[in-house]
Amino acid sequence: MSATGATPTSDRIERIRRALAALVPQELEIIDDGARHAGHAAARSGLGHFRLRIVSEHFAGLGPLARHRA
Repeated sequence: MSATGATPTSDRIERIRRALAALVPQELEIIDDGARHAGHAAARSGLGHFRLRIVSEHFAGLGPLARHRA
């Protein structure tokens, strides 16, 4: 836990939220999937695994691959 009381996971989620702010999401859901990935290198290093659901006008007219890249 950091000095602010935040956990490493909540810190990472906040960083993800800030990084995605440019997409101006109408909806943003960030799910910590770390427990499903126990034993993976990223899980051991504390980087975690997250699943995202984003609704944004930024994706209008884009195909699936272009949305994923964005």
